[in-house]
Amino acid sequence: KAISKHIDYVIGMHQEIGDKAATAFSIGFYKALGANYSVEDAYKFGLVELRLLSIPESLIPILVTKEMSADANRKASYQSSTSTIQSPIMPPEEIKSGGINIASLQTGQQLYRNVKIAWPDMKTACRSAETISIIGIRGLGAFGTDQSLISLAEIGDYKNLRKLRILLLSDNSRWLNPGYIKLRAYESIEVFKKELRTSHEIVESAMIKLSKRLKGTKSGIRYYSGEPKFGMVLTDKVAFVNSYAEPSSTQVIDLPIYRFKKAPGSLYAAYKRHFDDLWHNQSEPGEYQQKYIDLETSAGGIIIAEEYGQKYVALLRRHDGYWVLPKGHRSLSENDLEDTAIREVMEETGLHRNSFYIEKSLGHYAYDEKAEEFNAVKVNHLFLMRTRDSKRPKLSPPEFAEAKWWNINTPLPEMLYTYQKSYLQEAIQLELSQ
Repeated sequence: KAISKHIDYVIGMHQEIGDKAATAFSIGFYKALGANYSVEDAYKFGLVELRLLSIPESLIPILVTKEMSADANRKASYQSSTSTIQSPIMPPEEIKSGGINIASLQTGQQLYRNVKIAWPDMKTACRSAETISIIGIRGLGAFGTDQSLISLAEIGDYKNLRKLRILLLSDNSRWLNPGYIKLRAYESIEVFKKELRTSHEIVESAMIKLSKRLKGTKSGIRYYSGEPKFGMVLTDKVAFVNSYAEPSSTQVIDLPIYRFKKAPGSLYAAYKRHFDDLWHNQSEPGEYQQKYIDLETSAGGIIIAEEYGQKYVALLRRHDGYWVLPKGHRSLSENDLEDTAIREVMEETGLHRNSFYIEKSLGHYAYDEKAEEFNAVKVNHLFLMRTRDSKRPKLSPPEFAEAKWWNINTPLPEMLYTYQKSYLQEAIQLELSQ
């Protein structure tokens, strides 16, 4: 504090800090400085690195400035003082009880004047969610720090969370070129890209930490290269959306937030389809997915239930209207494809592990009819499964528009993948012949 009377910024300690902690803080601090962040924000990036290592509070450095006390400075937001283009969801500096401006627009839809006003409702929705999908630019406002929407410090509150998917702007995006976008507060596109990469590294590190609890292959971070159109936070029940339709010089500056419930007639399904299209078809996997997920191997199941002499198969309807079988990528930690198939069926249908079992393997097939289009090499393994009780257990899909036990004596619905339909038809014919 004495030194801060003579110079602008001082970073000090209550007690001696170890080499590991000092190195971690320095990495975060100087990466941020190199990306043109302010000293205050660089200090906070350093804190993020420490918290990712679970460094005790007593070993956390303190920043003292001429203008403010150390305590007040530590509570400052993560919003960069040099940036005009922000992550779509940034934490509010404060929520004033008298400033709420929420207008009812139609059934299941609300409008918030800005993110500060929407913040409490967004936090509540995320804490109770089973799945969360996010589209952003840098991402730190939504995830990665203690001050983010999904806070690492509060991760114990997310007791229902099964899957977290985050789409962020790639530093190779065609949107990031001088002839297309004007960045008022940046010296160059390269400076912005450096800041982008720094933020992405922090979000990836946080995802690795969170993955130890989620243990799901559907969580992860991917990067899209097109122009940002929306900033979105979608749970399995509600979507919060802002638009990037404004000119680049005013984008993402105190934008209104629209809230859409998952309900008939709501735009929720349209935004969900937009996210799924970007995630599956227009983005590249990030560090976490590449390191922990086998993106070339999937497994799933055809689940048969019998009730009152009738047989049924479990199908899932996507938000674009197509029906699919429950399946998903193998985790690199899973040696047995049966384990992958069981986990995916549980995650996508909501069935309990003890309510079904694997009867046999049905074989495998190439990715799908789009494999050549996406230049993808992928193999899907299917297993025949059966429910244990003489009734259909309840299906509770957290991510899909609908799940249904389909009577095998009725025509199949419109299936998305030809090979899934072929295997399903063969399995049904075998069941009908027994």
